Amino acid sequence: TQWGLSAGIGHDVPGAGVVSGDVRIARSDGSTYRLAYDTAALGLSYALADPMMGAEVSLYGTLMRRDFDLPFLIFEPRRDTRIAVGARLLFRDLDAYGFAPELDVGYVRNRSNIGAYDGQSVSVGVALRSVF
Repeated sequence: TQWGLSAGIGHDVPGAGVVSGDVRIARSDGSTYRLAYDTAALGLSYALADPMMGAEVSLYGTLMRRDFDLPFLIFEPRRDTRIAVGARLLFRDLDAYGFAPELDVGYVRNRSNIGAYDGQSVSVGVALRSVF
């Protein structure tokens, strides 16, 4: 079972773009150490006002904390702090039938008191996004 609350706000900065922020808290209940945790997250994003090299650019960052209820095997309860940053580039001029390619490049660093969950990753994703 999962439930949560979130709130966000955005502000249009004339000539510079849109700055947005959000905050979220959530609870996940379950019977195993992987499913029972509390989450608190803060996100910021910035969408540039003008296209850059033919792409609409959005930058984002998220700071998230997860506190797990149950111990991992014989250890103490798991505590994770995750930082994610990235950029999305939407190529609106390349649309076909109302869909345009979007490139998402991101970096995630997860710090955990349990070594198996401590790590980092880089991702690159390509998707088709509606531009209607």
